[in-house]
Amino acid sequence: MKRMRAEVEIELDELKVEYAKLAVTHRKGERLRSRIVKASSELHIVKASEILCDPITPKKVMSVDYKMYRDIGKDNYRRLSKWYNERYWGKGVMSSAQYNADTGQTIVSVSMDQNQPLDEQMGIIDFIPHILPSEIDGFPKGKLINVFSEDDFFYIIVVARNDIQLWGHKNKEPYCMSAFKSYRKTLEHVHLYYPSRVKDD
Repeated sequence: MKRMRAEVEIELDELKVEYAKLAVTHRKGERLRSRIVKASSELHIVKASEILCDPITPKKVMSVDYKMYRDIGKDNYRRLSKWYNERYWGKGVMSSAQYNADTGQTIVSVSMDQNQPLDEQMGIIDFIPHILPSEIDGFPKGKLINVFSEDDFFYIIVVARNDIQLWGHKNKEPYCMSAFKSYRKTLEHVHLYYPSRVKDD
C-alpha cells in the first residue's frame, strides 16, 4: 500500500534530523580523537626527554621507543645524534633508521672501517646487554644487530651467551653464514669481510 506524501515527508525530515545529530557527534569524536593523538605524541616526547636526561647511556638509548625523529621530538633527536657522534663516531657503532616492532627498539648498527684498528671499533659491546631478544623475518630468536656493510645488509644475532651468528640472505631467504663463540671473533670477521669502508690502497 502506497504511503501518503505527508507521511513520507515527515519520515524524511526525522531522518535528516537524526543524521544531523550523528554528524555533530562524529565531528566531536574526530576532534576528540585528534586531541588524543596530539596528547599521546606529546606524552611520548616528554617520556623520551625524561629517559634521555644527562648523562645519556646505551641503556637509556635502548629504552627510547621511536621509529622516526618526530616520535621523540627534534630536540631529543638532535641530542641523541650528537651523543652518538661524540661517543661512538669511529667506534664501530651507528644509529640505524631500522625499527624493531617486536621490541619497540631501534636497531643499532655495526659499521666497520678497515682503515682503523679493530680494538677501536668495539663500541657495540656497550649496547648488547640492553638489546631485547626478538624473533622476526625468519631469523632465529636473539638480539638483532644490523651490519652496515659496503656490499650488502647482514645481521649479527646473539642467540645465546656463547652463540653469536652472522646472518644474510640467499635467494631472498635468511640463512646463517657463520657462527662464533665471542663478540671479538664476530667483529673480527665483520671487520675483515663485511666492512662499511674498505682499506685504502
